[in-house]
This record gives sequence, C-alpha cells and structure tokens, in this order.
Amino acid sequence: MIRRPDSVTFGAAVSTQHQRALGALLAAAALGSSGCVSEPSETGRPIGPGPDVVLISIDTLRADRMSLYGHTRDTTPGLTRMAEEAIVFDRAYHNGGGTLPSHMTMMTSLHPRAHWVTPSTGRTLPPERTTLAEVFHRHGWDTAAFVDGGWMAPKFGFAQGFDIYEDAGGGGFEKVLPAASNWLADREERPAFLFLHTYDVHSQTDRLPYECPDGGHWRYLEEGFTPVGFDGCRDGRCASELLSQLDAQLAAKTLDPADALGPTEIEWMKALYDGCIRWADDQLGEFFEHLQDLGIYDRALIVVTSDHGEEFLDHGRLLHHQNGFEEIARVPLIVKLPFGGGGGRRVGELAALVDLMPTLLEYARLPIPEVAQGTSLRPAIESSVAVRSDLHVFSVLRGPRYKYFADTGDVYDLTKDTTETEAVADLDADLRTHLQERLWGLVNRDIALQEALDQGLEPPRTELTPEERQELEALGYLVTEEPEPPQQQPE
Repeated sequence: MIRRPDSVTFGAAVSTQHQRALGALLAAAALGSSGCVSEPSETGRPIGPGPDVVLISIDTLRADRMSLYGHTRDTTPGLTRMAEEAIVFDRAYHNGGGTLPSHMTMMTSLHPRAHWVTPSTGRTLPPERTTLAEVFHRHGWDTAAFVDGGWMAPKFGFAQGFDIYEDAGGGGFEKVLPAASNWLADREERPAFLFLHTYDVHSQTDRLPYECPDGGHWRYLEEGFTPVGFDGCRDGRCASELLSQLDAQLAAKTLDPADALGPTEIEWMKALYDGCIRWADDQLGEFFEHLQDLGIYDRALIVVTSDHGEEFLDHGRLLHHQNGFEEIARVPLIVKLPFGGGGGRRVGELAALVDLMPTLLEYARLPIPEVAQGTSLRPAIESSVAVRSDLHVFSVLRGPRYKYFADTGDVYDLTKDTTETEAVADLDADLRTHLQERLWGLVNRDIALQEALDQGLEPPRTELTPEERQELEALGYLVTEEPEPPQQQPE
C-alpha cells in the first residue's frame, strides 16, 4: 500500500518571484498527472509532471572536513555557493553500515536491519521491495544512475527502477559526471531522476592513502612532502590495504593507537583527504554549470550527501568501520529546492539518510511506499520543525542532546562535548534506562519489519567474484569486518 502526501507548499521563506515560479511548476505537475501537456519554460524545456531530481552521494565525505561545515581549509567553495540557494542540515546522520547498507537505506527508506542487505549477510535486495528509482519510473520520470563500482554494483539490487545503471568501475567523477551530462543532454523531454556516486574522497588502492586525479590530493601540502619515514606504505602494504591492516589490529586491541600512526602522519593523511574533497567539489561546480547550460539546474531538486564519514584515530580507529561517533555517523546534507526556494538557511533539526526517499517523493508529489521508515524532511526544510526526536545508527541512539552506545553503555552530552571525549559519569539512572529502552525499541522494530517483509520469501543472495573481492579489498573492505547490528534485546 502507498500513501500520497499533501500538496507541497514552500512557506514564507520563499521570495515572491520564487513562489510564482514554483506555483507554475506545481500547476504543471497537476496538469501532467491528468495527462495534459504543459507549455515550454523560458529555457525551451517543457515543464513536465514534476521537477528533475538529482541525488549525489560523495562516498566517505566527512562533514567537518568541509568548509561549508566550518573546516578552516577552503575545501568546498562550490558547495558553499550552492548553499546560498539551498538548505543545509547541520545534524544529518547515516543509519549504520558502510557503502552497501547505507546506500540501500537511501534507496529504500529502510534501516539496514530492516532491508538486511549488508556485506555480512550476502543478501541482495528482493525484487518485491520498492526503490526510490522505481517510484519515479512508474510515474513518468526517466531514471539513470552513474556509480563508481565496489559495493554499488547492480548485483546487490541497486539497479531496480533505473532505465540506465552504469558502473564506472572506480573511475570517479572523471567518468561519472561526463556520462551523466551526456545522458541528460540526449534524453527525451521528460523529468529525470539522476543518481550519482563517487569514491573520489575514499581511501585509495595504489600507494597514497588518499589520492585523486590531477594531483588534487597535494593541494594542501607542498608537492612531494611526506612525513619522515612514511610515504603511505609500510612493510610492503600501501594505501587502503595498510590502513585496513592497522585498523584490524586496533579493533583487536593488539596495536595501540599511539603506535599505529604518529600525529604528523595523521595530519598528512588529513591534508591528502582534504585535497580530494576540494577536487570533487571543483568537479561538481563544473557539473552544475553544465546543468545550467541545459536549463535544468534552476528548476531541479538537487541533494548532495554522503553515506558516512571517515576516522583519523579520533576514537582510536581508522577508515569507517566504527559507526557511532560523529566523525563517521554525521554526514553532509544539502537540499536545493526548485528555483532556490528557502535558500541560504541552516537547519539544526535531526535528519537521517532514511528520510531521503520520503522527502524527494513528497516534493515530487509522488506516493511514498507505506513501509518506508523515514520521515519527509519538508517541515524541517520549510519551517525548521523537528520531524524526529531521535535516530539510531545500529546500536547507537542519537537524541537532540545525548548519544547512547549500547555496546559500552557510554553516554555523551553533545551540547557540552562535541568531540565525544568523555562519557557522562553521573547520568541520571532514569534517563539512562529511557535511552536503553528507546534504542532497543527501535532495533526490535527493525527486526520485526525485516521478518514481516521476508515472510514467504527466499531472499536472493549473491557471492562476490574473485575480481570483485580484489576491488573491495583494495578499497579497504573485507579486511576488517563490519560490526553487526545488535540482535533483539534478550527478555
């Protein structure tokens, strides 16, 4: 069963000019749904049944390394300019897991424990599930995805609903963005849903731990500078392979963080990572200019986000196998509405990747699958009204003030301790019990939904080929096992 959202309004924050333009768009949407043909826009493109929708995921993009979110290096000038006509969420979070489960949550509005498509389960998405692309496709949108390989391979179910699902196989934005631009320029005059993904800021596979095209990783370092005695390799292991080995030892507590990498080496890696963020930002800026040339940018709904962040020994680990702390769990979320409605605003309310599907579908005036676990962010976008009181990242509960970790029992007060340095020692017992019960209630809900959705089905599974395993291991996966979501709380 599906539910249809109420009519879309954009509130007082939208200028009169934007209201008129948006009113024309929504009126055209109503005509489109009844089979009428709309008049061409000023650019010559007909305003069809709804806006073009572009969803962009920059894999492993840590929010606090972006100048848009306060980083001292100017790593995201393009996205900062975009934010002048967009809404920026300051407290957006993924819902657990790495690239595979996190993106599947984006596409299904199901928590990882509910869709259960993770590396550890070997499952793929059953065709009975409804994806974001499928809803757009059923209602007249052209749908295409251009992704960067690895866990984003179509075999896991990501291709459901896409007319075109093209895997760049590690080519990054250098391949993804031109392919997307060509598709947009050549397609029929219908609205488009476009999904883009890149590993450009992810740890890499060759020598340097973070590396991007054109030497972009050197931007914030003198060319050729490396810490004395370290060039990204150690004992024959380099890049992601080395970081994964170190992280596995850190996870097993056979290596002390102080002995893994020194402060100079960590700062060197951060600078490489920052340089790749800036490189990706520059590429997106050029892509947005191309959208403007095509007459798409202004009237499109565009979202930029990530599946998770990255850790540089912030809490004693590397890469992103540890889910709950802010450096991993918090992600950027930038939402540009058609014609820049409400642009320039920051939203402090909690948001999650599970909310993306309901949000995009509501603004496109399309039905939201009844099983969707997320909530449309429209009230937060338009009026800064909270749409959720908390969220969970596997076994971690994030509330407006406190964050609770089930595996350790630690609670952090994020209003006083933004880096989660010291757990609250004297937390009220009733509050601790409330946080525990709330988390287990959410976890048990996910488990119950997964069991209900799987009833009568034999969920499809897939095995990795040797080539796929090699590609994923080069990206730092499969070496350190991904933490499992918690099981149902014992009676």
